Amino acid sequence: MPAKAEADGGLRANVGAAIAAVLFGASVVAVRVAVREVPPISLAVLRFGIGGLLLLLMALTVRRDALRLDRRIVPRLALLALVFYALFPLSFN
Repeated sequence: MPAKAEADGGLRANVGAAIAAVLFGASVVAVRVAVREVPPISLAVLRFGIGGLLLLLMALTVRRDALRLDRRIVPRLALLALVFYALFPLSFN
């Protein structure tokens, strides 16, 4: 790979990481402000519900076969859903 292409890739990676860090930091501030008006459970439902719907729409549009699951991993996914959907928002909010 030419040096210029490597430099461009590194720059894009750094810019992407910086944007992700800013968005993550801003979400902490936004949650602190929002939790004054909206109960934590409602806020969690809104955040994860909207995100889940967007991901589902993208998966249906882009890669429909990505929605197939092996039944053996469903209990692990349920545990992850419990942690990320219930425990994390309650402790974060």
